[in-house]
Amino acid sequence: MAIVKDGGISAPAILSRIEPLGCSSKVTTIRNYVKSIKPNIRPHAKATIRYESKPGAQIQLDWGLFGYDDHRGTRRNIAGLMVTMGYS
Repeated sequence: MAIVKDGGISAPAILSRIEPLGCSSKVTTIRNYVKSIKPNIRPHAKATIRYESKPGAQIQLDWGLFGYDDHRGTRRNIAGLMVTMGYS
């Protein structure tokens, strides 16, 4: 079952393939088996680099377009800006 070890198929998909062959197992049994043969892979920790600044030394900003319907029902866009002080 190399496809199982590589993570390429789910327990319900396995069950749907083996039921026509006469298997009467439940999906929980298949899941437990798949867990037993899959390698235990731990997710990598997300690397985060903090940037500290003194009060008033920096800001972070982002902008985007926001859609709205005007009083006539016409769809329009308006630009929006978000500004955050780095020390706040």
